[in-house]
Amino acid sequence: MTITLKQYLQIQEIQKKYSGEEDVDTLGLEIIKLFKGEDVSKVTVEESENLLSDITDILSTTKDLPLVHRFKQDGVSFGFIPNLQDITVGEFIDLDALFKQEPLQLEQIMSVLYRPVKKSWFNTYSIEEYT
Repeated sequence: MTITLKQYLQIQEIQKKYSGEEDVDTLGLEIIKLFKGEDVSKVTVEESENLLSDITDILSTTKDLPLVHRFKQDGVSFGFIPNLQDITVGEFIDLDALFKQEPLQLEQIMSVLYRPVKKSWFNTYSIEEYT
């Protein structure tokens, strides 16, 4: 099972909305709806428990995941900034400002760090310039 960035952000919003202890069941139900759709009447108790357990496991172990240098989405290859020491002033200023915002603007941060790959050869690549 994988959790997309969009799903992760939605989980964060659900957790904020239902942060009280009395809302634990509602919190779980809303997360199940996120992954299984609005009609949860067909989801078994065992399936929902497994889903919530898997999500908890994934979110608690993400700190040890390796950096993904390249990925493909909708037929477009994206690459992480090849050398962080060579980032431009504009990239640095935007990242610095984005990391200070509450809530954290992960989509925007990712759009600075990952951009379409222009050229690729062996294990190296170049990405589009930052605008």
